[in-house]
Amino acid sequence: MCISPVIPAKLIPGVQLTIGSDPDTAQAIEAMGARHVNASVSEIVVDKENRVVSTPAYMLASRISDLPDGINKLVGQVVEWAKAATLVTSKAMS
Repeated sequence: MCISPVIPAKLIPGVQLTIGSDPDTAQAIEAMGARHVNASVSEIVVDKENRVVSTPAYMLASRISDLPDGINKLVGQVVEWAKAATLVTSKAMS
């Protein structure tokens, strides 16, 4: 969330993520080797290959009430991945 996508942008070549729609910040993210996708405060960007999910959150929110949609979607995606991993692990251990 927020500016934290800078971390995977720096560490995972070609990762797809968002910091919102600021062109200068997006350009800096892309200069690190990431693929930036413009997104609104209520959207998420999912990079399934690298298992990275991002949302602009505070980068675009004009008030605190703007935050829940994008953050809840992000958390929901992470929970979905965790449940899928748990099922795979459970089946492998059976």
